[in-house]
Amino acid sequence: MPKGKRQASQKPRNVCVVSEVEFGSTATGDHGSVTYALAQHLAGTGDTVTLLWAPSPLGSQPDDQEIARLGKWCFDNFLVRLELLPPSPELLRGTESSDKNSLAVYHYLKQNAFDVVYFALEGGLAHFSTLAKRTGVFPDPPVIVVLAHEPLMWKLEANARAVERKEQTIVGVNKYAMAAEVHKTDILQIDETVRDHQLERLAHVKATRDGGAVANALDKLKLAAKANENTMPSIIEAVGAYATVEEICVALRDVYGIYEEPAF
Repeated sequence: MPKGKRQASQKPRNVCVVSEVEFGSTATGDHGSVTYALAQHLAGTGDTVTLLWAPSPLGSQPDDQEIARLGKWCFDNFLVRLELLPPSPELLRGTESSDKNSLAVYHYLKQNAFDVVYFALEGGLAHFSTLAKRTGVFPDPPVIVVLAHEPLMWKLEANARAVERKEQTIVGVNKYAMAAEVHKTDILQIDETVRDHQLERLAHVKATRDGGAVANALDKLKLAAKANENTMPSIIEAVGAYATVEEICVALRDVYGIYEEPAF
């Protein structure tokens, strides 16, 4: 099967690609260029693609003429339908401006049936849609794909084209390149004996320090942490008794526990 072509047995999908910017910069490979490249690719495989443009509420808003011009260009060149995100009729009172677009996207998706919706992680546009789907309040939800990291290949290809056309200047590559390498810089290599020497010093400190003073200082540190007091005096006392950084961290970990990133 040729690259970028859909198998005859696969039914074309109705796809929505949501982006804060209509195109993005091919020179920087930002999330705008990534989502637009995705829209082009899906349209090229036979999918019906809508690029939903959700400009930031904090920036300047496009006028009708700009929307019409860009929409015609998108469709004539790539069969991608460009649509400006309409304001939501159900905005929550007191909603922050950064959340308005995310909520408006959710209401738009409820009113328009799509098989798959693609979001860039940047901008938080997927927040209310994914929350509604996860909690079961989204009627007949589409498949939602959040691009947590922009695809590396698209970014590399966009950057390579920009460099070739000299739209992006890279010193030493397409401008101010030197004919020959002037000199080589030797890379510093750390000998393994340095590590062994440091371990010997650590073992010597632990063997010669006052173990009782260390234990007492670490106990005081735990008590200060449990009482929600300023732990710095206790940390300084523990360091003065030659407690190691690891031992101090373990003492605090016993009280505070280990932070875990919440799962979405």
